[in-house]
Amino acid sequence: MDAALKQPAVAKRLTDLGAVPVGGPPEKLAAFQRVEQEKWGKVIQAVKVKPD
Repeated sequence: MDAALKQPAVAKRLTDLGAVPVGGPPEKLAAFQRVEQEKWGKVIQAVKVKPD
């Protein structure tokens, strides 16, 4: 995945779609996901979002 993210065309496409292409080891992704789940989980609970 890191190699793909370093390709200019791939990075540009992701950026065009609104993503931020960031590479790194799997542990970095796992840590990011934990932080995001905690942060957005609190938001979802606060506004009482329910799945359809």
